[in-house]
Amino acid sequence: MLGACKYGSAYYIVPWGDGVAGLIYNKKLFEKNDWAIPGTMKQLMQLIDDIKSAHYTPFSWSGSDSGCWDSAVTDWWLQYEGTDSIAQYLKLSVPEVYQQTGRVKALKAFQTVAANPLNSVDNPTGIDVKKAADLFYSGNVAMMPGGYLPLLETKYKAPSGFSMAMMKLPSIIGSKQTDVSATLAGDFAFIPSESKNIELAEKFLVYLAGDDALDIFTQKTGCPAPYNYNPDAVKGLDTLALSEAELWNASKKYYMYSDNPKYYNNFLDWPGSGSPLMQIFLGTLTPQQAVDQNYEYAKTNWDSPKK
Repeated sequence: MLGACKYGSAYYIVPWGDGVAGLIYNKKLFEKNDWAIPGTMKQLMQLIDDIKSAHYTPFSWSGSDSGCWDSAVTDWWLQYEGTDSIAQYLKLSVPEVYQQTGRVKALKAFQTVAANPLNSVDNPTGIDVKKAADLFYSGNVAMMPGGYLPLLETKYKAPSGFSMAMMKLPSIIGSKQTDVSATLAGDFAFIPSESKNIELAEKFLVYLAGDDALDIFTQKTGCPAPYNYNPDAVKGLDTLALSEAELWNASKKYYMYSDNPKYYNNFLDWPGSGSPLMQIFLGTLTPQQAVDQNYEYAKTNWDSPKK
């Protein structure tokens, strides 16, 4: 993580929140039906069949917020390729890095799980993440993709006794590292260069990185922070926050940051037209076509100036 905070020889930013990819599930529903937590995609697909056979809906998610599945797809890609291969990708030395096999495998995993309309609530493209959470809380849905934060604003709606937790993301066949999770840690605390209270702000940032503040942050948000501490030892966490903290603590974190200006100025991960997940869900694009289109875009625009 420190590498993403450094420019030249100095550190300029302080990371804030962190997270880990997984699947959120209704604990009581799993216990009631004696459903085992799947460790592989094959086991997940069998679980999905079992859930439907028991007359429940496997997933609730929002198509208006494709970020529901983005983290899972990134993790499948990372786990299939391994961190060494992803590090080469993030160098962006040649456009061919956009042809990594793990990208196709990850998109196919999403397609396998989500493209079948019977695997999800009705019309996920027509609901927002809060509505998706409401449907999950109904008790008729077994799982949701994503992390804790999407549920932070709605968990008060969960009925009394409702219990949920996060499971590790089931691995796809051929994965090189199944214990690694990607994170963007996209929130940062920083001090404006023209601040009139730089010394006081510096003291406050130091406090935020201390044990007491980290405990408060995790208690209030349910999210881990990218520091060396044990979020699963924080008191007062609900079952979902505790399971995410345990999963975060047990995972090897990999931060998806690049030192190459091309990454942020021109391309990011899906340079053609952004995330292709909804096109794949709707059947207008195949995983291979999505990867091919992004590679062609990167190759064609590789030496173009910043837009």
